[in-house]
Amino acid sequence: MGESYMWPALFYISPNEEWILQIQKTGSGDNTAFLYRLESNHRLWRMEETLYDLAFAFLNRVPGLLDASLYHTGLEFDSWDLKAGLLRFTFHGSKDGGGGIERKLAYKLKDHTVAEP
Repeated sequence: MGESYMWPALFYISPNEEWILQIQKTGSGDNTAFLYRLESNHRLWRMEETLYDLAFAFLNRVPGLLDASLYHTGLEFDSWDLKAGLLRFTFHGSKDGGGGIERKLAYKLKDHTVAEP
C-alpha cells in the first residue's frame, strides 16, 4: 500500500457497507481507483490491481479505442447496484486535437472483472 498522494481522495461506500471505492487524484486531470472490501471478520482487503488498470485493460481490447495520445484519464463513480452485483462507473480520457472517450463500465463484484453494462 505505501502510495503517497498530495491530493485528498473521494470515497464511495456501498449501501451494505461491505465495499469502498476510493477515487484518488494523481495529477492534473488524472485519477486512479482502489477498491476495498470489508470481510466478515472485519478485516479490510484492498484489491491488488487498481480498478483503473482493470478498466484500461478491458478497453484496450477494443481496437483503436485507446491510444498513446490519451490524457486526463480516470474514473467517475456512477452507482452501486448490489442486486446485480455491480459497481457502475465511467472511464474518461481526452485526446490530442479534441474529443476523447467516455465509456460506461461495470465492475462485477463476485467475478472481479470489468464489463460493459
